[in-house]
Amino acid sequence: MKPIGKTCQVAVLTSALFAAPLAAQEAVNLKVVGTWGYLNTWNQVEKPFWTEELKAASNGKITVEALPMTEVGLKGFEVMRMLQLGVFDGAHGIISYLGDDPVAEGADLAGVVQTWDEAKAAVAAYEPVLAESFDKTYDAKLLGVYPFPSQLLYCNAPISGLADLKGKKIRSYSKSMSDLFTGLGATPVTIAFGEVVPALQLGTVDCAVSGTLPSYTSGWGEATTHLVRLSTGYAFSFAAVSKVSWDRMDEETRDIIASNAGAMIDRAWEIGQKDDEMGIACLTDGPCEVGDPAGLVDVALSDADRAQLADVLQATVLESFGARCGAACSATWNETIGRAVHLTIAE
Repeated sequence: MKPIGKTCQVAVLTSALFAAPLAAQEAVNLKVVGTWGYLNTWNQVEKPFWTEELKAASNGKITVEALPMTEVGLKGFEVMRMLQLGVFDGAHGIISYLGDDPVAEGADLAGVVQTWDEAKAAVAAYEPVLAESFDKTYDAKLLGVYPFPSQLLYCNAPISGLADLKGKKIRSYSKSMSDLFTGLGATPVTIAFGEVVPALQLGTVDCAVSGTLPSYTSGWGEATTHLVRLSTGYAFSFAAVSKVSWDRMDEETRDIIASNAGAMIDRAWEIGQKDDEMGIACLTDGPCEVGDPAGLVDVALSDADRAQLADVLQATVLESFGARCGAACSATWNETIGRAVHLTIAE
């Protein structure tokens, strides 16, 4: 739990950043925090939905003061807590940042989803489970779930397949990701995103995981030599509104937000996949729309790699998650995501 001082500081800061003008306000004014302000998902999806589309759809009734978490000064794991405390009416965040909640963790287990089709099937199957969990656990109304570009592996070492990861130090940012790398014989290391490039250059880590286009624009292509097509996930993210705020809205406002959220989520999927394809092209041999190709060696998974991955998923990732999740939670996962991607947590 965060010290109360930190919570108060964030509340004061966000109040100042979101300070309303003295003029009379519209009928409904909301405060919303988004994801990373330098990424396309914020600029092309989250921000326009709240600040432009809802205002137009409501004929000016709904106005929203929205800022990305990078401008507010929050870490990803703090976003949901701020929503629960009432600092924001709405929020966007990475589901895997929700801490020790096994239901949330199950949405994006490392290595389970390897393609965009599997990603869509997994989310379609599991979103009702998440919606119920958000309502009961976080007192929040889930508007939808969407991805960022695929979370691939970048190495500053010769890698020809998954067997070469044995003994390597790899940046990880979730429990299941650490389980995956441990199962592959590697050592997971926790490092902040902004510290990855120097860590790779200094040899503190040999490999690291992040989204494709964000990695390119952050200079990872200059600090690595190989791009390994091991998808550790799609950084599935939520758009949600505090139930306190939701229940306070009139029915018309709720209907406008809910009816327009679907198009916002659809656009997030389109942007995520487009950025993924662009990121892979920019990291390898191009063409690259936003700079020079990094020229990384593009390492596709072989049949032997896929067989090894399947073994590690079953013996390490799913077994460890099942122990954290419990019998009922595991059964629900098997009936939803497991069925969609043909995997089963053993009883």
